[in-house]
Amino acid sequence: MRHARTVVGLVSGVLWVLALGTEASAQTNVGGGFTLDGEVRSGVQFFIAEPSDKATSKFDEYRDVHNGLFLESLYLRLRAPDGIYSATLEGSKWGRQDQEYALGVSRLGLWDARFEWDQTPHVYSRDTARLLAQDIGRSVFVLPTPRPLLPTYNGGSVIDQVGVLWQTARLSFFLTPTPEWELRSEYTRIHKEGTRAIGISYQTPMNNFAEFLEPVNQLIHDLRLGGTYATDTWQIKFGYAFSMFQNFRNSVTGDNPCFGLTGPLTSQCTAADGLPGTPAAPGAEASGKVSLAPDNMAHTFTLAGGISLPNRTRVSANTSYSLRLQNEGFLPHTNTQSIAGNPGLFLPDKSLDGVTGVFLGNLNVISRPLPPLTLSFKYRIFDLHDMSNAPIFPCGVESDSRLYCDAGGALPGGPPRQAKRIDFTKQDAEIDNRWRFSNMVSTTLGVGWQGWDRNSTRNVYHSDEPFAKAILEVNPTDWLSNRLEYRLSFLRNSNYNPRPTHIATDQSPLERKIDLAERNTQQISLLTQVSPIDTVSVGVTGSWRSNDYIDSPLGVQQGVDWAAGINISWRPTDQITVSAR
Repeated sequence: MRHARTVVGLVSGVLWVLALGTEASAQTNVGGGFTLDGEVRSGVQFFIAEPSDKATSKFDEYRDVHNGLFLESLYLRLRAPDGIYSATLEGSKWGRQDQEYALGVSRLGLWDARFEWDQTPHVYSRDTARLLAQDIGRSVFVLPTPRPLLPTYNGGSVIDQVGVLWQTARLSFFLTPTPEWELRSEYTRIHKEGTRAIGISYQTPMNNFAEFLEPVNQLIHDLRLGGTYATDTWQIKFGYAFSMFQNFRNSVTGDNPCFGLTGPLTSQCTAADGLPGTPAAPGAEASGKVSLAPDNMAHTFTLAGGISLPNRTRVSANTSYSLRLQNEGFLPHTNTQSIAGNPGLFLPDKSLDGVTGVFLGNLNVISRPLPPLTLSFKYRIFDLHDMSNAPIFPCGVESDSRLYCDAGGALPGGPPRQAKRIDFTKQDAEIDNRWRFSNMVSTTLGVGWQGWDRNSTRNVYHSDEPFAKAILEVNPTDWLSNRLEYRLSFLRNSNYNPRPTHIATDQSPLERKIDLAERNTQQISLLTQVSPIDTVSVGVTGSWRSNDYIDSPLGVQQGVDWAAGINISWRPTDQITVSAR
């Protein structure tokens, strides 16, 4: 079958794209009993009216559209005479920045191997960005000396394109040697390359800043291995995942546009910004440096399973442990050369030697001993254990212009600073009792608890929050459903320490941080869902919450908030859904 079609699109009110295409599908015998079938959609597209730069930038942000031939989609399948073995070739937009390829080989019911390749562009600016600074290599940007005034920056060199291209390759293999076993493996490689804007602030806290280009050259490796064994009554699933992130650039250095400026200033700088940086007085440093995302890797092990018990009872559980590693070298304290050479300013370690362990566990039990009664129990634990070094920095730099040390160092200042680690354990437990009176009405009563255990980096070591809830569900017809929930909870702390040892500035003994303060909370939530016809759905939501902070002499004593919303969804076809909120 072959037919022609025409597509006309409007973008930002001025951009028209005309696509003349053909669609062909067929099945043919290629010899030896092998058959080839598939479908191809291709055509020619061109702009009726050339769009503006603003419209083009947004339209091309995540895709590649230009005049000429295009391949909308391709699907080819080659099958052996017995139909057991087959190979497929798929793709779209070949030859463009957002192209996709896929090649698969399989044996029916036993194994399947597949290779995929796709590209995704992210264009921030095309032919409109300008940069006055010159990149002299290794992401070091140099401005003219003496520094020009602000209008001069708008006349910098035009940058062809600012954007990042993602190139993703994926290789997967699935094996089902028996009806009970399923084994799988998958390797994904993502390469990101390009440039994007990055800001550098000078004489922090942010007296002035400048924007340069961050070079993006990153590589992500992701390997996943796993398997599943399933019977009629119990199942078990296990897996291992390895991920590694490599960044081939570790920093960006850029000249300070305010360095060395004196006298009356009519540019982007103030008089305070214009003082050359010295160790004795605040001022602007000659250049600044900002670090980029460091190399890191992670190993994750997972185990999950479920079993069906008598009395219509189902027990399921899953657990995982992730070991996360990062050992990127430290950057210098400052880029101000007059300070960086001070013998008292040194790094206690060359790198972080970061090691963090994350444990996650879930347990779910659901039972229906009686037809109208459903009992459920849920438990969850999340534990973050940061085993990284906690280096102590005896000296530091303030605002990139002033050196300070502890009382025993070369200069006065304050106590040494230590990079504290944040460890915590969070646990949740809940029991629900749901009774269904009829097809139209059901109620749920439940109780639960949430507990936190923290280390000395927070003001509260341990906190408990028990809660109770009641839910009423009324569904008078197939097209109308209502859900009303009331929830009451009480947050209590074992103790509140207003002065943790790692905090340099004292906190008032009467002050309580709002996320750690003891409180009583009441909340009411309502949801109404209406579906007058199969293709239209309207949802109305509303909530009201009151917080009473019972032990907060300073700050917020009571808080009340509410929210209301509506969501309308229309699905004219199986492929199109239109929604409004």
